[in-house]
Amino acid sequence: MTKFYELSREARLKQLLNAEVLDEMQYKILLANQQIPAEIANNMVENQLTQYAIPEGLVRNMLINNQVYQIPLVTEEPSVIAAANYAAKLSTNNGGFHVEAHRDGLLGQVVFADINDLEQKAQMIKDHAVEIKDAADAAYPSIVNRGGGLKKQTVTIVAERFLKLTLLVDTKAAMGANMVNEISEKVGQLLTPMIGQPPLMAILSNHAPQDVTTATVRLAVDTLTTPTLAGLEVAKRIVQASAFAHADFERAVTHNKGIMNGINAVVTAYGNDTRAIASAAHAFAAQSGNYQPLSSWVLEGQFLVGQLQVPLPIGAVGGSIGIVPMARTNQEFARAKDPVIMQQQIAAVGLASNLAALRALVTDGIQKGHMNLQFKALAMQAGAKGTEIPWLQHKLKVEKHANLEIAQRLLAEKRKGNL
Repeated sequence: MTKFYELSREARLKQLLNAEVLDEMQYKILLANQQIPAEIANNMVENQLTQYAIPEGLVRNMLINNQVYQIPLVTEEPSVIAAANYAAKLSTNNGGFHVEAHRDGLLGQVVFADINDLEQKAQMIKDHAVEIKDAADAAYPSIVNRGGGLKKQTVTIVAERFLKLTLLVDTKAAMGANMVNEISEKVGQLLTPMIGQPPLMAILSNHAPQDVTTATVRLAVDTLTTPTLAGLEVAKRIVQASAFAHADFERAVTHNKGIMNGINAVVTAYGNDTRAIASAAHAFAAQSGNYQPLSSWVLEGQFLVGQLQVPLPIGAVGGSIGIVPMARTNQEFARAKDPVIMQQQIAAVGLASNLAALRALVTDGIQKGHMNLQFKALAMQAGAKGTEIPWLQHKLKVEKHANLEIAQRLLAEKRKGNL
């Protein structure tokens, strides 16, 4: 039976249509590779020139909290989707991923500077908590009607020179950046006459420790067996690699980059802000004062257990989501229109990416899988078409030193009938 990744793009989409993963409309949008309509694109950014396309692929049949999902990933890196699919299959054979998603809200900051009587002004802000709540509700009444809005106020003196009011705003299904900025500015305007000066700034914070999502996977060690290593040995090596990442800053950075490969790809597919997610994730990794891995792996008897904790302040509505057809289509066929489901999927893919990377690192090495895909890219760069691509990919694989010049020479020789 032909595997999913071996099918043509059209055949993959047709299979998803026949399996009712896609409906007819979603199928047609994906088949047509519809880009953003020109009028929308021109109004999304300044000085718009064109649209920059990046491939979208799929993680098939990922089991999360006993539900099976088809998860879209948008990425330019060849190995990310293949690795996530491998880990998804491995995890499914072990009961899948368990994910708990917390979604308490987004933080806003109203900051005052150059105030002499900091303690007095701090108490003044605390004393006007009711008025602040009223101002916040009036700034965005629609979110209050949906059960959201300002939920918590915290006053802090920072570095003995700044006065900060932190607002925790429940943004419901939206990521809520514009919402929190609007609320923060309105609260700043309310406080201006009380403090005797306008705020230095009033804006959201992308730090989101209150929105941490936790993904866990539990793998029987015998399912990790390779042709050369017993499963228990592979598991022990993954645990050691995890421990090294906790001990070594340089390794922790790359460890987390591998996690973000998967996270950013799903976030992009759902039309969310990858920079906001990356900022929140790396801030969370550094919150102890020492930059740490976002995931940990331990042995529990005959099981390898991995856990990822990462803040995911994402949204299912608002921003570009409603105006970019692919973002909405991806959410629909992936059954991710609820932001909590989105968080579960993003975290699971992040942990899957980490698992696949660590397993490759401690067994065959990361380059074996990477280079096979790089040879394919090099073949296409050399001008190979159709069946020439896998042929040249194989030829480059057995070359001692493969580069573009060699790829072009091999292709030219084949076309002359010499190979």
